[in-house]
Amino acid sequence: MLKLSNLKLVYKGLILVAVPLLFELAFVAIFLLLKHQAESEVAAAEKSKLIIASAHAIPAAGVSTLNRLLLYGMRRTEEARQAYYDYRGTVPQKERALFELIKDNPLQRENFQAAVKSQEKVLAYFDSGARTIDEHGLQAVLMLNSISEKTAEMLYEGTAAWAKVVEEEEKKTHLRAATESRAVVDYWLYGGVLLNVLLAVALVHFFSREIARKIAVLVENSKRLVTKEPLSTIIAGSDEISQLDSSFHQLAEELAEAESKERTMVDNAADVICSLDSSGRIIRINPIVKMNWGYGVNELIGRRLLELVSKEDSVNFEQATDRLKSDQTDTTLELRLYRQDQSLIDILLSMHWSAPDQTFICVCHDVTRRKELERMKRQFVATVTHDLRSPLTGILFTTGLLVEGAYGEITERAGKEIAAVEDAVTQMLDLINNLLFVEKLESGKMQIKFKNVSLLRLLGKVTALLSSTLERQAVQLTVPETDLEACVDEEKLSRVFVNLVLNAARVSAPRSEIRIAIEQKEGMVEASVFDQGPALPDSFGSVIFDRVKRLDSTLSDLPRSTRLGLVLCREIVELHGGRIGVESLQSGPGSRFWFTVPGKS
Repeated sequence: MLKLSNLKLVYKGLILVAVPLLFELAFVAIFLLLKHQAESEVAAAEKSKLIIASAHAIPAAGVSTLNRLLLYGMRRTEEARQAYYDYRGTVPQKERALFELIKDNPLQRENFQAAVKSQEKVLAYFDSGARTIDEHGLQAVLMLNSISEKTAEMLYEGTAAWAKVVEEEEKKTHLRAATESRAVVDYWLYGGVLLNVLLAVALVHFFSREIARKIAVLVENSKRLVTKEPLSTIIAGSDEISQLDSSFHQLAEELAEAESKERTMVDNAADVICSLDSSGRIIRINPIVKMNWGYGVNELIGRRLLELVSKEDSVNFEQATDRLKSDQTDTTLELRLYRQDQSLIDILLSMHWSAPDQTFICVCHDVTRRKELERMKRQFVATVTHDLRSPLTGILFTTGLLVEGAYGEITERAGKEIAAVEDAVTQMLDLINNLLFVEKLESGKMQIKFKNVSLLRLLGKVTALLSSTLERQAVQLTVPETDLEACVDEEKLSRVFVNLVLNAARVSAPRSEIRIAIEQKEGMVEASVFDQGPALPDSFGSVIFDRVKRLDSTLSDLPRSTRLGLVLCREIVELHGGRIGVESLQSGPGSRFWFTVPGKS
């Protein structure tokens, strides 16, 4: 059997509305029936009253007619005579009115007909008296006493006849029934309203108590979920609240499982993960801190993370936390902090501010090794710059003097060997210069100074700079006559042209041509360097500019300086907001290296 507590809320609500409504409809129907019955009884009672009044009024009209006859006999005026006939005419009118009221009642019709016959005798006698007065004049006055006596007898007989009509109406119970009907209607009205209110209150109390009990359990479970206490037993039933409580228990189980997994991940993470309160005190930290920082978990709980940060980075840390709480945007910063043995380590700190919990979530990634590698790289670059580039420049200067005959005549074979040395030293210097450029780009020290530059003048400088190198390799460089300008950093763009031309020279055969083309496209300037070297596969269009990609054996003999120079070209072009690429020529051997930079501003 279906229990009411198991009904869905929509059905409970339907019962709560439908039952009082149905009761109200039944009550209204009964009330309307009783009201109609009472109205019928009242109408019948009013009709009976009217019949009784009419039955009394007819004998009274006969007496009034007699009085007018006697007055006429005494006065014998036309006015008195007319008054008699006026009153005499009201009697039939009253009879007809009464007949309309009782014509549906056979017994009353018999009583009425008998009373009318008696009344007609009286009226006929009155008319006879009136004629006598008209004919005999004063002699008729002497007859008034005998007329009155006989008339009284006839009026008594007529009144007795009309009394039967009254008596018959008075036997009816319309008046008493009308009063009782009104009482019954009042009883049903007040009783029905009271019962309907009591029924509605009972239903509301029953359902609200059941719903309130279940909601109270849900509220209690919500509090227990927050405080991580065991939840109450699942609410029995199949209504929406019971289903919600079941889903709530399932959610609590999934949250507990997720929290367990999260705790396992945090406890086994390689990075230090901690939670800080709004004042920066550590409220939770994973056990890996013992290995990474040398502190035990209990040693750090309650301490401010700022106490471990070096003095040089403490201001940055405080500013970062204040900014994070205000704009609630995750932030990352590098800082140094002290291990338990007071040694400094470098960490990359990623912080997230949880406003509802008023806590910072911090992930501390140890970058000490990376910082050491960066320091070693800077030292290497400095060594290359100061200890390697200067001797190479000296070697290149000396070979130039030898070629020019400053130290005497040299043989043809010696000249070729010296030229080979110059090429090797030039490649090495080019590699070093590109390496220094890349280092500046990666360290963020490279600044772009935009200005409008004449490309014709810039290409003239590039041609002059590369003339000796191209002459040794027997390669011809052709530049266009152009009046275009570009909004670029002149020094950086010269480096792009130099690297692309040197790249073309190294892959081109002797006595071949390298051609530069310039054109304007949609607000950008596109420069192209055409060579006559081996064609490049289409797949190399993107990887050739990425130094972390490896090319296949077809171009494995490209000098490292060439690869690094192309990487540098891409970085400089992208800093200008342009693009760079390469494509094989369809008309013959060779490739086209192209790039775009902003046009004249």
